[in-house]
Amino acid sequence: MPLKDFQEPTSWAVGETINADLWTERVHEPVSLLLRRPLTIARRTADQSIPSGSVQTVINWQTLDIDSDGMVIDDTASTWTLFYAQRDGVYSVYCALPFESNTDQGIRTNLIYIFINGVQQCRKEAAVFGGGSTQDNWRSLNADINLSEGDTLSFYAMNTNGTFALNIKAQFNAPRCIIAWKRPLGS
Repeated sequence: MPLKDFQEPTSWAVGETINADLWTERVHEPVSLLLRRPLTIARRTADQSIPSGSVQTVINWQTLDIDSDGMVIDDTASTWTLFYAQRDGVYSVYCALPFESNTDQGIRTNLIYIFINGVQQCRKEAAVFGGGSTQDNWRSLNADINLSEGDTLSFYAMNTNGTFALNIKAQFNAPRCIIAWKRPLGS
């Protein structure tokens, strides 16, 4: 269930009587939301294959560690791809993906994308691998983005190697995404 929306507190008037209802409305509720910021953390528990070529592949999240604001509408599904903003605001978004090692498959660029409402690209980060690498390569991105209530976020990966598919490895509690509401828009 979503947390209550942040409301700018009404100013006190001279001579106004302070009672429990006014205290709750003007102090407790606004401060509570700011102290208990809405937070969603999701991750994968199994590898996900990213096909070769210039194809963006949506990340299917499998485990919901916390969702204090109801950003995952269908939490009964075995995987999901969309996160729904429950309030207008500035959100801090982080995603970490461990791409599998590139032992003999040539040079490739791996990219991570965040999309708003399925179409608008927010951010990407690329890593170029040379052949012969035996180390998994971690890529991450973070961004502060403005969302309106009802906007959706989705995460994509791309492997530009023209020949070989690539796995995003499930290891060390990753792949993982973290979405945290920071503040109301305009503040």
